[in-house]
Amino acid sequence: MRRRKNSGKLLMTIFFAFILVTSILGFALGGNQNPKNIYNKHEFVQKNNLWVTEINNEDIEFIYYPDATLDINFEDTTFEPLIAYIVSNPLLNYTINDLQSIDFAKYELKNTFEKLGYENNILGFNVKYNNQEPMNCTKSTPTIYVINLEIGNTTTIQRENNCITLTGTNGAELLRAKDRFVYGITKII
Repeated sequence: MRRRKNSGKLLMTIFFAFILVTSILGFALGGNQNPKNIYNKHEFVQKNNLWVTEINNEDIEFIYYPDATLDINFEDTTFEPLIAYIVSNPLLNYTINDLQSIDFAKYELKNTFEKLGYENNILGFNVKYNNQEPMNCTKSTPTIYVINLEIGNTTTIQRENNCITLTGTNGAELLRAKDRFVYGITKII
């Protein structure tokens, strides 16, 4: 009788040890994989709370997955600048958070353009500020693009020739418009 109790305890111990070891192995071998998603033949991996896909052998990072930007209309996605000015108006009455989001979006656009092979990207302002001459839409040409970032009443992308205005209702929405713009010029959407 004592043998039966001991053999039952031994079997339970072996069973729990087996479950513990297989759980640890399963997590160790499979738990490190990043979630992957495919959108329009592009593989997206989540890294550090960003969506990352490879374009031209470069990792391009997005805050929003493509389908989270589909409601932002952007039809004329032609983008062939020799020079791209990425500008904003720091004199408007924006909150500190909005100004930080605008600056972050400008910086991210510049870095993304460089990864995509656009080499002449200049951060600036569309009004005279800190002794810098303004760069605004009146100065856009077939080879000089002006990308204006602003906070407004709606989240939109508007284009007039080679002047493109990205507008968000707040900083987060501006970053969503920025992602939609890059999805458009890279033909992901």
